[in-house]
Amino acid sequence: MAYALADERERFVIASRNPAKDELVAAVLAHHPGAQALVIGYYVQQLERIARVLDAPLITGKTARHERDELYDRFRAGSIRTLCVSKAARSSTRSSRTRPASRSTPTSASGSSPSRATRTRCSAPRS
Repeated sequence: MAYALADERERFVIASRNPAKDELVAAVLAHHPGAQALVIGYYVQQLERIARVLDAPLITGKTARHERDELYDRFRAGSIRTLCVSKAARSSTRSSRTRPASRSTPTSASGSSPSRATRTRCSAPRS
């Protein structure tokens, strides 16, 4: 009911934080075994949850530059399969080697998806 009564901004927040997205991200990754995945999100708490479930490193705006660079380098080299990144930290994630496998969009209780808040990108498996 809260979603139905909320204004547009509140709906975005409610949908973006929907814990059902955690399972959706895991399901998308399961459909791409062996592929690298870059999970990009807006809300750090949600990304912390997803990173824990996936046992994946997380880069946020608070991550030290040297640690961020090391994680990106390891991801690009293929030693990290899944990397979670907050929107604030994603400025250096531009990689031509990743393509969208699917986009995880916020969903309301009714199943609608009003806007993007978390994205999952997978690259082709390395030969």
